[in-house]
Formats: sequence, structure tokens, C-alpha cells
Amino acid sequence: MGTGEPEESGELDDTASMPPDSRPKQTEPEIHRRIGPYRLLHTIGEGGMGEVWVADQLEPVRRRVALKVIKAGMDTKQVVARFEAERQALAVMDHPSIAKVLDGGATPEGRPYFVMEYVPGVSITEHCDSRRLSTEERLNLFIEVCEGVQHAHQKAIIHRDLKPSNILVSLADGNAQPKIIDFGIAKAIGHRLTERTLFTEVGSVIGTPEYMSPEQADLTGQDVDTRTDVYSLGVILYELLTGSLPFASGELRSSSYEELRRMLREVEPPRPSTKAGTLGDKAVEAARCRDTDPGSLRRQLKGDLDAITMKALEKDRARRYGTPSELMTDIRRFMSHEPVQARPAGTVYRLSKYIRKHRGGVAVVSVLFLVLLAFTANTWIQARRIAQERDRANEESDRATRLAARKTRAIEFLTDMFKPSAEAIAGGKRVTALDVLDNAARHVVAPNTEDPISQDELRVAVASGYRKMGLYGEAQALLAIPDMRATFEAKRREQGEDHVETLVAKVFLARALWIIGDLGEAEVLVRDALRRRAHVTDVDRIDVRARQVLAEVLTRRGQYLEAEQLLKQALPLAQQIDRSRPPSIPFLMLSLATVLARQGRMTDAENVRTRALAVAAETTEPGGPQRANFEYGSACVLALEGRREEALNTLALALEHRLSLDEAVRLSEDDDFESLQHDARFRALVAKGRRMSLSAESETHPAR
Repeated sequence: MGTGEPEESGELDDTASMPPDSRPKQTEPEIHRRIGPYRLLHTIGEGGMGEVWVADQLEPVRRRVALKVIKAGMDTKQVVARFEAERQALAVMDHPSIAKVLDGGATPEGRPYFVMEYVPGVSITEHCDSRRLSTEERLNLFIEVCEGVQHAHQKAIIHRDLKPSNILVSLADGNAQPKIIDFGIAKAIGHRLTERTLFTEVGSVIGTPEYMSPEQADLTGQDVDTRTDVYSLGVILYELLTGSLPFASGELRSSSYEELRRMLREVEPPRPSTKAGTLGDKAVEAARCRDTDPGSLRRQLKGDLDAITMKALEKDRARRYGTPSELMTDIRRFMSHEPVQARPAGTVYRLSKYIRKHRGGVAVVSVLFLVLLAFTANTWIQARRIAQERDRANEESDRATRLAARKTRAIEFLTDMFKPSAEAIAGGKRVTALDVLDNAARHVVAPNTEDPISQDELRVAVASGYRKMGLYGEAQALLAIPDMRATFEAKRREQGEDHVETLVAKVFLARALWIIGDLGEAEVLVRDALRRRAHVTDVDRIDVRARQVLAEVLTRRGQYLEAEQLLKQALPLAQQIDRSRPPSIPFLMLSLATVLARQGRMTDAENVRTRALAVAAETTEPGGPQRANFEYGSACVLALEGRREEALNTLALALEHRLSLDEAVRLSEDDDFESLQHDARFRALVAKGRRMSLSAESETHPAR
């Protein structure tokens, strides 16, 4: 016996579950009395029929023992019979994990007693938690308990009240040794433990509710065998692994008998890994007591340990482990990385266990296999690379042809667009930017079946010009948003949500909505396009453009941080675009610099702008419209940085390099130039920009 209290009856109203400081105490006259060669020191437990004392044996050897004696006035025939049954049960057993009986007799008053080894330990759960034992260390200790219970079963004894307080752990030479105590309600199988009449009163429940098997909850108590102890071991294992019981103690003890019986027979407890994930604030403490963290603990329990524990807790005992030996054998299999009997032995499961058990051999074979695989793969890759290079060369040729045709159509469009304006200027008439926009609008409305994507881009560009002039109705009419929406819906029906053409149409519709100021729907559409991007592979047409549109929407809303992240994601993607297409990287970098400047991060903005200048010098033609548009964006950043003079000089340079129509119109409306809008030189540059967008084209094509 030890410092934990043994239980006498195990009935529902027992005192064995009370904490030490609330248990009944011996009266003063009882202290230091002697029973035979034993001097009683103090009580360590008291139950319904007996009390347990720590005592010193004085002869023939001196040693510390535990002495259990029937309480005064409790020596009825039934109590004496049960007491002698417990003594006989302990006497027939000899196992390191079971407390040994050393002696027995009767007091001068005729009350029976027996003496057993003293176990100066604590309950198995308290021992494991206080020393923060890992799951593996707890399993090793639990196996020793299973061995002790198996020994009792071999001696035809069923404990019937296995629980942590009846399994004490003491240290001997630094090694933990569990001891099973309190066989007070043990049951013999096939023989009688005593010649005295022993019976269980019909209508009383024998055992502790938290650890009681479903069949043990039957009031007759007759249909109980060794599998009852297996169930109790399953509850103890559950508690050792999770730090919690399968069923809450308060819920069981506050229930009526019928409700208790129903829960034990019908309600399935959660698996240990599930329970460990539902402990809330207690999960951290439970994991800490097992020298791990909550996530790791759940992963340790999931799988084999779940299956082993739940098999021990089966409601139907025919599906339960038949003996403690079967339970501990399955635990040993788990610890040896072998397939456990509690789980269906599928091929994948058995293979994973074999690999874990034979890591060394598998590693050698795997290395040899990987070498062979690498050689084969290298040969295949080389052949594939040759074929890809051939296909890439053919594709480059086709792309160059398509690009040349696209440029030709763009030149033809610009020629037709500017021709009336150029003729008007040649005739001495005054032409405004609005005149140019109106003329451009008439050209882009006509359908172009050869290249609808290019035409959509032109529509967006001209509509953007209208928007910058505050003409939102004209922008919306030109974009024909209802038509664009109808086109998008048709593609979605015909080709599916995740088809590349559907996503391209969705991004164009989003940009059109952004132009007319419908930021809410634009954001929803472009975010959905980005989410569905994972199902397609056309990086050029979706990734960069969608992120750029979403960044524009968020910038207008003042959500600079997310806009910054989107542009940073778009930059490496833009590098994957075919080299023959117009460069987008320096313009993306300028957009990023603008967002950084709007956040007040002027140093970062200037660093990005400087890098963009270097990239633009390599990718844009000096003096051309692309370089002019880039210089325009660079001036935006300089204006936001407060570098007014440099911004004005850069704007002047952009005008000399022929800004595009869209950028020339933006010049007078762009919020980025708010700090310059009252500057006379800026107003002069605005006027010049609008004139040059027309006169430059007239000079280029004097015949028109």
C-alpha cells in the first residue's frame, strides 16, 4: 500500500475518490498502538469496511509495512468474508507489479488484518504528469501494469476496480515500479477465495463509475469476466495519453443509474486524438505534462494509439481485447513500428510500418533505386529538352508573326484615329483632346473579329481617357459593360468557371468596372479570377494583369499594404512573359514605387524607381512613346516624394518623347500630381501635353 488510498467497496458513494485532506482521520487513542509485532504509525486510507495503516514491523525483521484491518464494529460475516477474499487474492499472486502479502492474523479484539509491502508512491497519473513523461515512457509503464493484471487473471482473479489511485508508482534505484493495490472487490473465476460465504448484494453497483465497464454497470454483477479489467485498463490508457477521461467524472456521478448505464452502454467517447484537440486551454497543460506541444500530441495519438485505445473501450466485449496480454502486445507492436491488430491491415499501412521498422535497409535500397531513377530521368529529360527546344523555336516564329500582324493593326488603328484630327489641324482648326477621344471611340466600337483581345485593350485605353476627363457616361457607353458582362457570362456557361478565356474576360470586365468607379464589383471579380488562376497555366494573360488591376482598385481605396504585396507578386511573374511582348516590368516597378511613396516610405520608393529606370533603359526604346509613358510614371513618384523640380523636368522630358494619348489626358487629372497642380509651369506642361498628343502624330504623317 502507499500514500494513495485503496478502496474498500468501490461503490458509487465510496470515500476512496476523496482527496487525502478530506478523508476520515483516526482518533488520538488509536495512534501508536500495536498489533502483534507491528507498531501502527498513521493511516493512509479508509474505506467502507477497513482502514490501512503505515506500520513498523519490529520482529523478526525491522521494516516498514502497510497493515489493513477491519474497522471496529464492521466485522460482520459479509465484511469478514470480503476481507478474507482480498487477503487470499493477494496471497496467491507473486508479481513485481502487484503489492505482496507478508503476514496476516487477528487483533486482540478478533478483527482480521493482513500485512503487505508498503509502497511509498503516488498514483500512476500523478507520477507521469509530475515528471513530464513522454507518450513512449507512459506506454512502457502501462505495459508493466498490463503484465500485473495479466498475472492476476492467470491466478483466476479479476480486480474489478482498476483506476490510477489503485496503481501506485514508487522509485527503486531510480527506476519507476508500478504496484497494483486494493483487491477489495476482486472476483475469483472458477473457485472460491474463502470458505466463508461471500455474495454481492443484488441492486448495488460494484466499481468506480469513471472506470467501470458497460457489463459491470449491470446491477446483477454476474456477467463479468477478465475483459472488464481490459476496459478499465483502456480508460487508464486514455487518461495517460490525453490527461482527460473518456466521460467527464461529474457527468457520470451526477447521473441516475439508468443514465449511467445508458452512457456506458451506448455513448461512444471521442478518440484520444480528437479529445486532445477539444481540451481548449487545458490542451497546453496536457501537452506540457507530456513534454510536447498540443499539435504534436494530437499527431502522436492519431492512428494506431487511437485504434488501440478504442478497441480496449469497445462496448461489445466480444470486439474488445480478450486479455491484458493482447492489449500490451498491440502496444509493443506500435512501439516497434509494426502493424497493430486494432487497425485494418491494408497494404499501404503495412508498407509504412515496414519502412519505419527497417529504415536502414530501406534507405540503402532507396538510394540505389533513386540513382537508377535519376539516370533514367536524366536521359528522358535530355530527350524532352531537345523536343521542347524545337517546339519553342517553332512557337517563337509563330508568335513573332502574330505580333507583327498585331502591330500592323495597331498602327492602322492609330492612323485612322488621328487622321481627322491631323486634317483639322492642317486646316487651321482648333482640336481638343476630347475631339481625339471621340474619334478614337468611333473606331474601337466597330467589332474586330481577328483580335478581340487587342480591341478590348484599346476600348479600355480610350475609356480611361474619358474617365480622366470626368466623362464617366461616355466611358461606360464605350466600354459597353453590359455587352462585356454578357460575353463573360457566355464564356462561363460554355467553357466553365476555370477556363482561361473565361478568366481573361472576367479580368477585362473588372478593369472596365474600375474605370467607371465601380470598385466593389471590380474587386470581387478580380479576386475570384486570382483564386481560380491555380487551374490554368497562362501566366501572361491572367496573373500579372489581374494583380495589377486589383492593385489599382486597392490603391484608389487607400489599401496600400495589400496593393504593395500584389505588385511584388506580379513582378517575378512578369519576368516569365515572352520577351517579344511590350515590357511591363519597369511600369509595375513604378506602380510599386507610387504605392510606397503614398505610404510615406520615400527611401524605399526612390530605390524602386531607380531600379525601374535601369530596367526601362534596357527594355524601352529611347525617345519612344513607351519611354515617355515610363518618364510620366517616374514623374508621379517624384511628385509624391516632394521633389517638385525633378518631377517637372521629367514631365517635360516625357512630353518631348511623345506621351501616349491616354497618358496625355491623365496629365491634368492624376491625383499623384496634386502637389504640382497650382504650379504655372505644370499647367503649361498640361496644355503642351494635350497639343503634342495631336501635333506629334501630324508631324509623323504629314500627308494626312
